Amino acid sequence: MLTRKHGTDIASQRMDELDVDTIIYALQICGDTGAAVDLGCGVGTQGLRLATLGFKTVLIDLTPIEMTVLHVAGISELLPLSYLQKDVRILKSTDLPANISICYSQRFIHYLTYAEATILLKLFRRQMQHCAKLFLSASGLFSELGEDYQGKNMEVSRRFSHLSEIMSKRHSIYAPVCLYTEDDLVNLCNNASFSCDKVYQSVFGNIKGVFTAI
Repeated sequence: MLTRKHGTDIASQRMDELDVDTIIYALQICGDTGAAVDLGCGVGTQGLRLATLGFKTVLIDLTPIEMTVLHVAGISELLPLSYLQKDVRILKSTDLPANISICYSQRFIHYLTYAEATILLKLFRRQMQHCAKLFLSASGLFSELGEDYQGKNMEVSRRFSHLSEIMSKRHSIYAPVCLYTEDDLVNLCNNASFSCDKVYQSVFGNIKGVFTAI
């Protein structure tokens, strides 16, 4: 999100392993009639890539549309790309495609409470095909962001706090966050009926995973 309190849109600056995993999978299922969603898309760089591969792609965020890839004149006529500017906490099934093959969400889920994230992923699971893939990342509890983080010793279900003043300024993150461990992310997805293909900690201490709708 580009709301001046949710940090920098890193995805628009570089591709990481989760971005690459998503594109590799998309190439494997090219021709599939399912849709793709870039959740908490920011500028929407990854969603643009998926649309370029032919997937009917929905970008979802609170970012003004003028700050997304949709600002490019005519792009929505050239590519199967659309934008929904909405708070994900009030998303409904009617907001989403009924046959999602790929759900991608990078550096976003930690802006929700654990309960909100669970509800959101359960909503997406209901709209996803069996064996569809979820590519998900969250800021890590043991990353730099976790230094002097007020929620560090809380259970994940209660962990929703502001970063330290130093980290907030360093990363331009002024909203409360729920930082994750690998187990936390796996349990979140398991509770929403996704199995874990792989989960890992990045070199920056963030938690990333690939999950399958079961």
